[in-house]
Amino acid sequence: MKIRLRKLLAAIICLAMIFQLSGFALTESTVNAAGETSMEEETDDDSEPAAPSLAGIAEKLLVNTQTESEPTLAPESIEEYESIEEGGYPAFESHKDFDDIKIYISAPEGAFPRGVKLSVTKVTLSDADKQKLDEVVGSDQTIEDYAAFDIKFYDADGNEIQPNIPIEVRFELAADNILTGADELEVFHIKDGVEAVEQIEDGSKDVVIEADSFSVYVVGAPTLMPLRHPVPRASR
Repeated sequence: MKIRLRKLLAAIICLAMIFQLSGFALTESTVNAAGETSMEEETDDDSEPAAPSLAGIAEKLLVNTQTESEPTLAPESIEEYESIEEGGYPAFESHKDFDDIKIYISAPEGAFPRGVKLSVTKVTLSDADKQKLDEVVGSDQTIEDYAAFDIKFYDADGNEIQPNIPIEVRFELAADNILTGADELEVFHIKDGVEAVEQIEDGSKDVVIEADSFSVYVVGAPTLMPLRHPVPRASR
């Protein structure tokens, strides 16, 4: 619709200019007897101002139409719009489901850049890592039942990243999970060592932590180590 209007107005301007040029040639030019052309200017101080020409009106209409249909943004507004669309650090939520446990990630605004991706892999601890866990829980306890996950985040270019601020991680245990109903649950972070992150003692099926560094996280149920009784020797 706007394109048709512009074409119509352009045609009106062209026609108006042709009429004006034709009128000027007929009324303002005279030929003298010697065959030379002279210009006669008629001035009348008492004459009324000339009415606006058709070409002038059409030109104003065209300019107004272009102004209304094509508003411009200030440079700073354009930059702000592009930063919102292409970048920024919006809030992020995601989850990964396994047979007997679900992991939910909730990151506030500012934690991750736009386009972040979550990766969660279920892993089996090495004997060395299990020994480190036992050292953390205490000399009289051990971790026999556990679930371990390697949690990672990647930006839009595939680079591994860490959150700028702490984010929430929730481990939701299924009813048939071996850890469900345990009297005590603990969460451990394995990274250049073992760190106890959270301890739950109410038998809850949901374990919630906050963290700003990610690698392998372990949800385990500490149990008392069996007492070792000395083996009696046969009498001679």
